[in-house]
Amino acid sequence: AVEEVGRALGANRTSFRKLVSGDGVIVAEHLSDPSLSLSHVRASSNDYITNYLLENRRTLIIDDARGFASAYPDLAATVAVWQVEPMNLSQIVCPIFVNGECWGGLSIDQTDHVRKWTASEIALVEMVAAQIEVAVSHSNLFQETKQAVERETLISHISHGVNQSNRSNEIFPIVTRELGEHLATDKILVTRFNEATGLWTVVCEYFEGQILKTERTFRTEDVDRFSALAENGIIVCSDAEDDPRLDR
Repeated sequence: AVEEVGRALGANRTSFRKLVSGDGVIVAEHLSDPSLSLSHVRASSNDYITNYLLENRRTLIIDDARGFASAYPDLAATVAVWQVEPMNLSQIVCPIFVNGECWGGLSIDQTDHVRKWTASEIALVEMVAAQIEVAVSHSNLFQETKQAVERETLISHISHGVNQSNRSNEIFPIVTRELGEHLATDKILVTRFNEATGLWTVVCEYFEGQILKTERTFRTEDVDRFSALAENGIIVCSDAEDDPRLDR
């Protein structure tokens, strides 16, 4: 899509940005010169362009980006892609909404001259964006169906294995191995609270494809501090190293 519309409009940069955790990340781009790539530049959540798309839900049209930057320097300063040379001199950004949520946007950039976008060019961009909305929606449905089948298969395997035994020391290895392989994860711990010692003990550990019995223990106060992070009974952390909720 970026190649076709980029060539049709004679644009220097054509790209799709997808919103990931609030930031815009380029997932596809077509360039008149490889040096024009902006794949390394993320659009932050306070980016003027991102905010415009989210709030107005319509196409942003800028014929003279430098003129806009001079008139609104504070807004322009938030746009990371405008801080990279060669700067976009003219730009169209069309939002892409899937099931009512903003998926991202299609950006058409001109870097070699200022360009007055015509009504037919804007209509073309919006038509392409509309087609992408349909394509992404279909893709999401396919992925959801595929994941549902994979989950059903996983649960079936676990249930079959569990039914072969009623002993926890045999059940835990079955569950952790199936889950570990399904998620392609490095480690899974199953812990149990020992009332006699007041410690949490690891009763089963899956590590790099192997089942280990380490019987490591954790103090109740340490577990309680960690458990305080739970939301709806689950603790979710995407980046433990930089998550401000976690200390050493």
